[in-house]
Amino acid sequence: MKFLTISKNIFLVSSCFLLCSLFTNAQVGINTTTPSASSALDITSTNKGFLMTKVALTGTDDMTTITPSPTIGLLVYNTASTGSSGTEVVPGFYYFNGTSWRRFYTQGYTLSYDQTTEITASANDTEYVLLPGLDTGDITVPFSGTYQIRVEGYYAAGNLIDTSGDGAAQGSISLAMSSANSGGGGSPGGCTGGITTYPYNESFESGLGSWSQSGADDINWTRDQNGTPSSFTGPSRGSSGIFNSWYMYIEATNNFNKNAILNSPCFDLTSSPAATFTFDYHMYGSTMGSIDLEASDDNGATWTSLWTNSGNKGNSWFTHSVDLSPYIGGSVQLRFNGTTGPNFRSDIAIDNINLTETTTGGTFATVKETYLTTSSKRLGSVSVNNLAQSASILVNMELNAGVTYRFVVRGREWLANNTSVGSFGKNTNGYSGNTLNDAQRGTMTISLIKQY
Repeated sequence: MKFLTISKNIFLVSSCFLLCSLFTNAQVGINTTTPSASSALDITSTNKGFLMTKVALTGTDDMTTITPSPTIGLLVYNTASTGSSGTEVVPGFYYFNGTSWRRFYTQGYTLSYDQTTEITASANDTEYVLLPGLDTGDITVPFSGTYQIRVEGYYAAGNLIDTSGDGAAQGSISLAMSSANSGGGGSPGGCTGGITTYPYNESFESGLGSWSQSGADDINWTRDQNGTPSSFTGPSRGSSGIFNSWYMYIEATNNFNKNAILNSPCFDLTSSPAATFTFDYHMYGSTMGSIDLEASDDNGATWTSLWTNSGNKGNSWFTHSVDLSPYIGGSVQLRFNGTTGPNFRSDIAIDNINLTETTTGGTFATVKETYLTTSSKRLGSVSVNNLAQSASILVNMELNAGVTYRFVVRGREWLANNTSVGSFGKNTNGYSGNTLNDAQRGTMTISLIKQY
């Protein structure tokens, strides 16, 4: 009897082991005797749900709440609303991708931008120009995830210089992204009085406004309209292009290698959330000198260069913006410090000055750049300009909710052969035979394609 009892126990243990082995290698079914062969777990119910594990995550970077540590593919229902900027979590389903927690979404989200006007660039100036309208400004996206940024741009060569032959130009269109600039370091001991209400604008249509000539230079700036006295230098009118519009310039005739300084009023930025200084400049002439934009936050005791440029840029106006975030919380005075060249063909001009409580977003970094070659041709006795070469840019990028971004579309031109200044977003209604496309304007869209 004793021998038989031991045998029965061995038989029962062996049977259990065999059954466990069978179940280990089969699908598990709950409320079903025929679990799906493609599933490890098949739950069947018509009046019950599946209750996910509830966890209070501390952020998308939480590596400690799950012990010993989360593994790739782990799924939880988060119950907390917390986290620092860029790592916020809200109640909902999250999965771990190996480096961070990502939320499941079902929402769609798209931002669209259209170029508003044509803008030119110079073959003598490889400085980027921003395409008007294709600038997001500071934005925050409502959902973390993968966003697709799509850009369509158009670059056209300028008019033929010598109409006896063809011409061509090389340039590029690019998507750029700004880095954050916290600012807020303005000195409380700067200048006093002056401008306190923004936006501030000055185009010198009624005089110098609040600007003033410096006494610490060689010559003065001159207020002028409809062209400077010398040929092949200086603008023919203000940057608006309107006849009789005014601008400020430095007259180089009989003033070779001379310095001229134009002082701004004091700009009070103590209560400004951000500040950007924008202006138009014109540097046309074969012996062009240089110009500096300088700033002082100690009432003129010392000056710091914010921007400088030199050399012949061609007979065009250009726009430049400077981020004044370092002066937020204090006050600042600006000045244009120009120096003529060794010959009369070095007239320098400025116009259309603006200071707004917005930010340039710091330094732009190129995300993707497309290079183009475009041409202008001679057909018999008629000059035929290329309507434009198009550029398409497609970028997928992860963006996080709660983080500030800024995207812009930029253009530049660095080489031209027998063509004048090229353009981006060309007005084409004056082109021979063109009846369908009055303007070739660029576009930019930012669309959420994968939500976390």
